[in-house]
Amino acid sequence: MFRQNDDQLATSTIDQFLRLAKTPPDEALLRRYFAACEGKGIESHLTEAERRWVTVNLDANPSWRQKWQALEEELGKSVDWRAQALFPEPVVKPPSSLRAGAIGEIFNLLQPSWPFRFAVAAMIVLALYGTLWLIGRATLAETHQLASIAQYQDDLAAKIRGASTAASRDFSGGAAALLAAPKDWLGLFPRYDLAKIDEAMTHFQSAFENAPDPFQRAEIAFFLAKACLMKNDARQSKHWLNQVLAQNVVDYREEAKALLQKLQEKN
Repeated sequence: MFRQNDDQLATSTIDQFLRLAKTPPDEALLRRYFAACEGKGIESHLTEAERRWVTVNLDANPSWRQKWQALEEELGKSVDWRAQALFPEPVVKPPSSLRAGAIGEIFNLLQPSWPFRFAVAAMIVLALYGTLWLIGRATLAETHQLASIAQYQDDLAAKIRGASTAASRDFSGGAAALLAAPKDWLGLFPRYDLAKIDEAMTHFQSAFENAPDPFQRAEIAFFLAKACLMKNDARQSKHWLNQVLAQNVVDYREEAKALLQKLQEKN
């Protein structure tokens, strides 16, 4: 019988679908199909023809859908009858009051495909990320960007590897702590770790006191100024930038001048 039904569906016409709409529901088959949709497909042993027969009738025949709703109410469960379709697609199931009749059919027709849903979800996620990114940047302290050491990371890493004297070991400890100070979460809400900044400043101040020449003192003073900016302490940062200039060497002189000018403009 179901092989015959399968052949009938393969060559269906408008007249055949009209006849389908008048076919009375097969309760026994619907119960087996209901069990299969609940995840009990091994026990139900539904054939391909049976699945197609049921799904087409549920699509076209209001009496079959009413019987399905009656089964849901009887068993106290809401089950998606498309779960056992030949090519099932995840669907948004409308409220029970809309599952039958013309409104329910309109709902089914308007359900978006998975690629469309994925694209919409991706756009929402990107928009949310962009909003959070803007909020994070808007709430940063004015000196946060000036405190950035991104362009000096390679130089600091080289100093860490080449530490030998007491002063260079202190500088190495300060550099390691300063490199570890920037924090963020997936690029959002950047901040600086105050404990790491304090650790870096302790090492740098010791290194500054023990530095044997003005070139090293200028370099150390410059990164002390950066550490102060990380703490949003513009006044103390200016002090260390002036110390860079006081060494009267080329190293970090132009960078110190540029930072001082920007800090003065902000004030």
